[in-house]
Amino acid sequence: MLASVEAKKAIQSTLVSDVASLYFQLRDFDIRPSIAQSTVMSRQEYYDKMKDRFEAGDISELDLL
Repeated sequence: MLASVEAKKAIQSTLVSDVASLYFQLRDFDIRPSIAQSTVMSRQEYYDKMKDRFEAGDISELDLL
């Protein structure tokens, strides 16, 4: 009887842990698109600045690429 009570507690503990872990994974997946969007915007801004510097003759084409 004690073994089955402890087994039940272990299963409940594992279930709670798994649910919590999956919840945080889901939250991570929810935020990833906005992080990717911010990354794209940041890199585009950087490229635009480097392109302006290239057109001004401050950097080489290799630096731009």
